[in-house]
Amino acid sequence: MTTHLTAPNLSASPLDENADVALVLPYYKSERFVRETIDSIVNQDCKVREIVVIDDGTPYDSAEQALAPYPFLTIVRQENQGPGAAREAGLKLTTAPYVCFLDCDDRIAPGGLTRLRAALEQHPDWGMVSGRAMIIDEHGAPTGALMSPQPETTDLYGELLERTYICPPGSVLFRRSFLEDVGGWRTDLNRWGVEDYDVYLRLARKGPIGCVQDIVNEYRRHSGSQGQDSERLLDSIVHVLEDERQYTELDWQREQSRLAGLAYWRREFDLRHREHELRTAWRSGRRFHAARLAAAYTIRFPRPAAASIYHRTRAKLARRGTTEPERSAALK
Repeated sequence: MTTHLTAPNLSASPLDENADVALVLPYYKSERFVRETIDSIVNQDCKVREIVVIDDGTPYDSAEQALAPYPFLTIVRQENQGPGAAREAGLKLTTAPYVCFLDCDDRIAPGGLTRLRAALEQHPDWGMVSGRAMIIDEHGAPTGALMSPQPETTDLYGELLERTYICPPGSVLFRRSFLEDVGGWRTDLNRWGVEDYDVYLRLARKGPIGCVQDIVNEYRRHSGSQGQDSERLLDSIVHVLEDERQYTELDWQREQSRLAGLAYWRREFDLRHREHELRTAWRSGRRFHAARLAAAYTIRFPRPAAASIYHRTRAKLARRGTTEPERSAALK
């Protein structure tokens, strides 16, 4: 591992050695968006103790050039090992009691860190707290869509077994001591792409975790973020939930939640596969085939189809400066 450590310029940075929050940013070919990510931290209404960027083996040297305007960053380069290993490496380089792991194409929403930190301060028994994310496009403009509301229940372990309501990792603030107690971030190949889900389950099993309904993250969707191997990702989720069986099999309610989670994710990836087929057919000019796929998709997944139409219409009207349509209660 080669470390490039810059001397913090505290007078021109968001750093304060007395602050209690650290940011860890896994970086991989992230030069396109990373400055927006850093700016969102700089513009928070609170100071942070450390900001560590882990360049996870980008095949060309881009991190130092992209991040040159920010002399207060700690930048570390390592061989490519995946986001879980990058987050764990960053965790070991920070000292603050609270840690947020922010992807380098996302942004912290204004006031997001303050809201998450306040929740952990108010609930010293929580191992972590999550909030909502607003979806932005590749240009940083809001799409009008929000990630799912945080659940209105105290049984967040059961909720996590049934669905991963937390997305993305940057919408979470961890209590360091609790995260270290459960073993931190794992790097097993059979958890590829879902290292965060694995962490959430382990923390929720250990003790209370919490959530807030505030928007704390701006989650960017762009072409580069859709490149994960869906089949491999589903295999990883199934592995994590199968591994969880040892903690649920003697509790009927927990086991039913786990089985519901397996069914949910298999249906979700079926939906994603069909959406990909539809987009591919349309872009390749096979309009009749695309129309047939769209009809089948709408029949099998009526709610997601309606939500997709709504959000696409809203985005188009927003670009034209037209008043947005009233949102159907079914889509709220």
